[in-house]
Amino acid sequence: REEFKEYVGTTGGYDAIATGLGLDPADFDEAYLDPLKFQEQEFDIQRDELALEQDMFGIQRKELGLQEEGFEFDSQALSENLRSATESYDIGRRRVGLQTGQSLFDIKRQVEGQQARGGFAGSGAVAATGKRAQKGVMADYNLQQRALASQMTGAKSAFDIGTGRLDLSRQGLGLLGEKLDIAEAGAVFAGERLDLGQERFESEFWKAEEDRFYNEADYLESLTTG
Repeated sequence: REEFKEYVGTTGGYDAIATGLGLDPADFDEAYLDPLKFQEQEFDIQRDELALEQDMFGIQRKELGLQEEGFEFDSQALSENLRSATESYDIGRRRVGLQTGQSLFDIKRQVEGQQARGGFAGSGAVAATGKRAQKGVMADYNLQQRALASQMTGAKSAFDIGTGRLDLSRQGLGLLGEKLDIAEAGAVFAGERLDLGQERFESEFWKAEEDRFYNEADYLESLTTG
């Protein structure tokens, strides 16, 4: 078939057949070769479509990359929020502890001063008053510590929830990437199938043309020898 194809292209074999049949060679070539030209154009269109699809895959890859960068930014923001909350919690605990210690020391000094001035007779009442004041300070201390702990728990919960959502989003992004891999592989296979289809079509086309050519040639020969 390759030899026949080369023969037709270089020797004008169709022209000889057309002349022998009393036809215009241009019309004859058009009738014989146009189906091949049209099919080749169809193959070219399909390849252009595959090329556009590959371009779209490239854009989708960039979109996935941008989303991953966004996830990284979100992860850094979550970590920074937790770090800031932890630092604020530690500072708050130290501040409350210092304030409470100072308050207890002040109460102790006041009690001792009142006892020294009032003598033994009033020392019991002064001591009881001091204990009540100390209890109040400690109650306030515990309340502030619970408030700080609650804020820290909320910050940790927000971090855990945000991190969990981020992990799910990344898993979803990974699935999209896998789907894109499959789609790209499918496009490659489609291109290979297109190449095979074109080769098969051209092979079948030229075989049919070769058979027809020699049938026409035999017919013309029979007319000249008959």
